[in-house]
Amino acid sequence: LSDLISLKQTSHTFNSLITSKSFKICVLSNSISQFKSINQRYSIWNHYLNLNSFIKDLISENIPKENKDTIKTNEDFYNYMLQLVSKTKSTNENTPQNKSIIKSYEDIVKDIDRSFQTERFIKGNGKIELHHVLDTLATLKQSMGYCQGMNFIAGAFIHLLDKEDKTFYVFASLIFEYELNTLFKYGTPDYGMRIYQLQHYTKVFFPNLY
Repeated sequence: LSDLISLKQTSHTFNSLITSKSFKICVLSNSISQFKSINQRYSIWNHYLNLNSFIKDLISENIPKENKDTIKTNEDFYNYMLQLVSKTKSTNENTPQNKSIIKSYEDIVKDIDRSFQTERFIKGNGKIELHHVLDTLATLKQSMGYCQGMNFIAGAFIHLLDKEDKTFYVFASLIFEYELNTLFKYGTPDYGMRIYQLQHYTKVFFPNLY
C-alpha cells in the first residue's frame, strides 16, 4: 500500500497527463503522424505541456539582467543558450562544475553517431541539431548533465517537430515539469516505477499490445 501511495504522490502530474483521453489519441498512439503539418504537431505538444507558460518562466529564470532587453523571443533564448555552450567549451576553468559539464559534452559526442541512422542523420543536419539540443539541455541543468537515452528522445522530437529549438523546449518541459529528470539522475531512481506505469497504461489503453 505504501508503494502505491508513493507512486501516486511522485507521479501525479505524469498520471494526470497520460490518462487524458485526447492525449492518448494524439500522442501515445500513432495517430499523431496523421497531422502532416509540423506546426500542428507542435501545437499538440504546446497544448498538453502548457509550453508558453513554461518557456516564459524558463527564460526569466536563466537570463542575466544585462541580457534581458536583447532576448525577447523563444528563438533568442535558444540562440543565447547555444552561445553559452560555446563559451563554456572555450573556458579552461579547472573547477568541479566545469569538469562535469565538459564531461557531458564529451559523452554527447560519443553518442551522436550511434543515435539514428535515418537519412536526416546520415545526409542531413540531424547530427548537428541533436548535438545542439543535447548540449543546451546539459548546460541548462548542469546538476543533471547528460545521460545516455536522452539522445534518442531528443532525436525523435527532431524528426517529429523538425526544428531544434522546438525540440529543446518540449524536451526541457518533459524533464523539468513532468519529472522525466528522474530517469536521468544518477542511479535512475524512478526507473522501476516508470516501467510499472508503462505496463499498467499499456494494459489499460492497448490490451492487445499488452
